[in-house]
Amino acid sequence: MAFPVDFPPELLARIMHHIPYFTLLLVVPRVCRAWKSMVDTDPVLQMRIFRRPSAVYMDVGVKQSSLEKDSEPLVFHPLVDKVSYPIGAPAAEVYFPHPAEIGGIDLDADIVTLDDGDDDDEEWADVERRPFMFAADPDDRDPVPLADCAVAHDLATIPAVHSIELITMDRDDEEYPVRIENPAGITILDIFVRLQQACKEEVQTPDGRVPLEEALCDIFYEGLVNSHRKGRHVKTYMNFGT
Repeated sequence: MAFPVDFPPELLARIMHHIPYFTLLLVVPRVCRAWKSMVDTDPVLQMRIFRRPSAVYMDVGVKQSSLEKDSEPLVFHPLVDKVSYPIGAPAAEVYFPHPAEIGGIDLDADIVTLDDGDDDDEEWADVERRPFMFAADPDDRDPVPLADCAVAHDLATIPAVHSIELITMDRDDEEYPVRIENPAGITILDIFVRLQQACKEEVQTPDGRVPLEEALCDIFYEGLVNSHRKGRHVKTYMNFGT
């Protein structure tokens, strides 16, 4: 199927502005090079896939984390709530599932590609899938350094925020806040690098001062809950497992 060469690119971009996050990230770039270029360069599309800071909230088709009733609107990057991280472990031990597993998209299904004059589109589409493999093969379980994952540098929220007060709690509900800051917009990497640093810092517990990782012994990060945004600041609680 040939795509109209005279189709106005600005109209195509406006149509794409209504495509949900997972489809925009995983499907649209595999249709043809022109569409991938559109996703990679259009400012609004880059905001909708968490790769460019947005000053305003956008509904990008991602389920919101639980927000406090008086919170300003906010959506976290979908992978923020889908990782399991043992508190105190190196950031390399953050495991990211493939986003298609979260979005319910079958990347092995046939995708209609548009004829842009290149006979190598089928091979190109397969190659373009590979950067989305953010972590090691789930069957292998070998950790991949978080900084080497493409998703690590995505913004953590829409709109972008400059500070997050992340409340960690022990089994007795004692609260230990962790401050995360980035004036350019907090990224996924910022969250886990700061958590790793904070685990080595001492906190006051009912039994005296101990490193945070000791206070949170055997606790896993499993997402964020009860979030509240005011302007460019978010207060949120760590959802933990064991």
